[in-house]
Amino acid sequence: MFRSFQAFRSQSLTRKGSWIEKTCGIPTPLIANPPLTRLCIGNGFASSHQPTPRRQQYPPQQPQQPWQSQQPWQHQQPSQQQFHQPRQQQFNRPPSSQFTQNKNNYEKRGFSKPRTSMNDFQSRSNQNPLPVEPISPPINLPPLPTVTIPENTTEFKALPISSETLQAIDQILKYQHMTPVQIASLPTILSGKDVLAKAKTGTGKTLGFLIPAIELMVKRQQYYKPNDIPTIILSPTRELAMQIADEANTLLTFHKRRRIGCFYGGIPVQRHLAQLETKDSYAMIVSTPGRLIDLMKRSSLFRQRLSRVNTLILDEADRLLDMGFKADIEEIMSYLPPKTKRQTLLFSATVPKAIEDITKASLKDDHAFIDTVGEEGESEQTHSHVPQDLVILPNMADLIPATFAAIRQQINQAKAAGINYKILVFFPAARMVGFMADLFNNYANAQGLNKGTFNVIEMHSRLSQPQRMRASDSFRTKSNVVMFSSDVSARGLDYPDVTFVLQLCSTDKAPYIHRLGRTARGGKEGSGMLMLYPFEEKSMLQELDGLPLQRKTMSDIGMTSDVKTECQRMLQTVEANDELKRSAEQAYQALLGVYNTKVKSFGWTKADLVRYMNEYARSCGLKSVPALNEKMVLTMGLRGTPGLNIMVDTRRNFRNTGRK
Repeated sequence: MFRSFQAFRSQSLTRKGSWIEKTCGIPTPLIANPPLTRLCIGNGFASSHQPTPRRQQYPPQQPQQPWQSQQPWQHQQPSQQQFHQPRQQQFNRPPSSQFTQNKNNYEKRGFSKPRTSMNDFQSRSNQNPLPVEPISPPINLPPLPTVTIPENTTEFKALPISSETLQAIDQILKYQHMTPVQIASLPTILSGKDVLAKAKTGTGKTLGFLIPAIELMVKRQQYYKPNDIPTIILSPTRELAMQIADEANTLLTFHKRRRIGCFYGGIPVQRHLAQLETKDSYAMIVSTPGRLIDLMKRSSLFRQRLSRVNTLILDEADRLLDMGFKADIEEIMSYLPPKTKRQTLLFSATVPKAIEDITKASLKDDHAFIDTVGEEGESEQTHSHVPQDLVILPNMADLIPATFAAIRQQINQAKAAGINYKILVFFPAARMVGFMADLFNNYANAQGLNKGTFNVIEMHSRLSQPQRMRASDSFRTKSNVVMFSSDVSARGLDYPDVTFVLQLCSTDKAPYIHRLGRTARGGKEGSGMLMLYPFEEKSMLQELDGLPLQRKTMSDIGMTSDVKTECQRMLQTVEANDELKRSAEQAYQALLGVYNTKVKSFGWTKADLVRYMNEYARSCGLKSVPALNEKMVLTMGLRGTPGLNIMVDTRRNFRNTGRK
């Protein structure tokens, strides 16, 4: 990419060159002075129409260091034909808005329009790659001594860790004893070995990798530069990333190097870039894979700081792969030192084949495998002590009354026993969560909370990041609350003291297990319930074969005629409230999409799908079937299926007739 232009020794050109340099910020190196005929400028590119003179090398080529040519991970160094460029100009061309502004400035001052299009500019950029700033070599660290814990000892003070960390564990977290996961993993990780740990959520695994990461940073701080980043932690979700960062901040309370970077989507990337461009010392960075790659591509300084990372941690590794982050993880590791020069920790609830593949690419050959679950424990650890009920709904219209009855029964039982309750309800789609939360909250506000109604917290992926943070914090810190959620709350998040988990509609075994795992954590009591439609029963029971499900009738969960009457009054408000009606229509569309993927497993035809979903629409208080976009119908393969209300896209006719 051309980042400079020809400067000539005539007085007029010197004046113009100065003006261009001040306006566009383009450097003007000294070169030969052929006669000027015309100057074309665009997007920081300027050249003479005369044959390009021979250029002098500036600055002189620096001798290559031995380690730069020997390390296979080292990026290609600048060639002799390439000029040194400022860091901010090395990788990306100026944004299009800057290009437009510069072009307008030239036109206002009488210059000719640029003849180089953006496509030509990009093609020339590809033919002339920019020089890459030399990257620091990885840190060569001495081996660590083997760490052992005396037998029959579970106290944290038995570990060879710093007094600052012990003080945070004792005074702030108020933990005295380690969990089985921590006992099994901490000595091995503190010894410097790579680890693949199989551990369920809610077993203390977060401290199992945070404590070693902090302690290794403390022991090796003499080898780090001020702007080095010792540890990178990858998390599948924003909520889990924030939770890890909070625990890390607690452990670093009494340490000198205590800054934590927590990066995730939903926040302007410029804000995160501004934090990274500073020279502040980070103890670690916790991020989702997508945001981390975005920051790496935008900031050359950040890429350079990553070259000296000493510890890489993948939390919920199986979920990272399930969510399609494998390619992102591999790209991130390509910017880090090789696996022989860093310590890598993988924590996962399960170890499928995909985990084995990423293990080979990221862990050393002599890594340790720590299994705190076992073959039997994988299906029994969470479920053997959690009562689980199964309720079959007679028809589609019973979903809302049964949900209302089950929640009210749990609230009444908790009040009678004089204990707090915390109820978590899972729905198959985010739009369904939104509608049910709106329905219950509107009715509770209209009737008053002293009449057996209740407010609910809404949590799903369609909320903005601040809304999700407020909902998560509210449910985590409060008692006697109910939250309606999609699968964003199913894994990784630590919601303490959840007493009851209700799951609606069919799912797979793994999501069912992770949702149920939100209750009965840390040795506390809890229970779960699954509600299914009759057409879901066969396939779902096959999926959950071996789990201790106890059948319950509608009357067992508190379904009475009074509850049905109350729910009918609740549903009568849907058509009268435009916002609630729109929310119900969106829930219908979302559930139609969910069940469209399960037609074969239910033995349905497309007509059966539409018939059941139209019944669901009526059960939501809608008097007519919601309209579907014509494009959505085609995407779902429902074209020609009777019973649909298709909204024709009239804009296509406008384009054909030339109307605006």
